[in-house]
Amino acid sequence: VFQYEVHKRAHIEFESPEDATLIFNARKEKKIKFDGESDNDSDVDEDDEDDNSDDDDQKILVCYQEPFFGKSEKEKQQMIKKQLKQDYENEREKLLQDIELLEKLHIEIQEEIDSDIDPESKQLIEGIQVRKLRRGTKRWQLEEKFRQYNPNKYFIHVDKMDPRYDFASIKIQNPNQSIAAVTENDQTEFCGHIIDVQLKYKFMPSEKFKKWSDDEKDKKPKYNHVFFTNFENDFTLDEFLELLEDNHIEAQGGLVTLEVDIPNSCLAIAYILDQKQVDKTIRRLDNTHFGERIIHCHDIFGKKELKERKWE
Repeated sequence: VFQYEVHKRAHIEFESPEDATLIFNARKEKKIKFDGESDNDSDVDEDDEDDNSDDDDQKILVCYQEPFFGKSEKEKQQMIKKQLKQDYENEREKLLQDIELLEKLHIEIQEEIDSDIDPESKQLIEGIQVRKLRRGTKRWQLEEKFRQYNPNKYFIHVDKMDPRYDFASIKIQNPNQSIAAVTENDQTEFCGHIIDVQLKYKFMPSEKFKKWSDDEKDKKPKYNHVFFTNFENDFTLDEFLELLEDNHIEAQGGLVTLEVDIPNSCLAIAYILDQKQVDKTIRRLDNTHFGERIIHCHDIFGKKELKERKWE
């Protein structure tokens, strides 16, 4: 409100031109009346000399709409950029704090691991072993994953403990780098799987191990494992053993389980004592039809397997 010549003026600002227009139109249509203003200027009696009311109060106040000067697009863009920059700085500061916290946590974990490993035991570490690999994992994929730890040999094969996955042994000469490989890669994602990475120890000299291994061979039979893939997901162990029997294959047992990466398929393993029976199984059943599918099989740790997937 301010004084203008002999009158007072009031200037009212609105956040949007729509609000200003709404009030202006309401005033224009006489839907809004100010304090002290008469309902109708025609009610004023010009001949009434005894009217003690103030002349200004009898007049209809003038109301008009000013142009709406909003912020320019350039100013709006500057405000948005300023806000985004502030948000970025806040987020960056938070991320830096989180990184610092993770680095401290990593150091604490590494110190705890180092303290748990006996110095003499460290000398027995010969590398790492990796479980729950996607079956069919290639050497070059492992090289990309573990190159920074300077590995010198790789060995990949189907995991006998869980044939849905592959298993890898990786030789690393430096024990500290083996420990770092476990710390930084255990329970991480690799080729779509969460892998288990553990230290691999050499518990006894190779000569003693060879003698122990020869003694163990005399104590129990050694089974050959024939690996089958591409059965239907409702395939059963009874059907598998019946398939082997129908083809006159002498198996000492078997295993059937669903695939991990191919949910609509099953895999199977046949336990066979005689290598001749293994060759016969592969010759008769590899690339043959079972139902509507073509099944495949090969010898785990057989000649073909060792040739394709060995220490390199």
